[in-house]
Amino acid sequence: MDLASFLNAKQIKDLARIISEAELLTSGEIRLHLEEKCEIETEARALEVFYSLNMGNTELKNAVLLYISYGDQKFAICGDEGIDKNVSNRFWKSLKNSLKRAFEKKDFF
Repeated sequence: MDLASFLNAKQIKDLARIISEAELLTSGEIRLHLEEKCEIETEARALEVFYSLNMGNTELKNAVLLYISYGDQKFAICGDEGIDKNVSNRFWKSLKNSLKRAFEKKDFF
């Protein structure tokens, strides 16, 4: 599956705008990383991406990465230690469940 069959150009542009607007409401850094395939365990790959993008270098340690392997329909969310102190496990679980339901419905946007 290529990216265009997952999200079209307008959806990608809209996501970039939504993420930018969300960042204006917080001191945190938010990134979305899309890959077609994940060759290793999803959470491990998400951590690789998180650190390769130097997301662990934010002053308040409050970066969040949403990693999506769209061809495999897998995802992981990485929150740095500063964000984990301020966000409950219930929030992360709710977010993961919402994303899981979206994949099941093929409702990617």
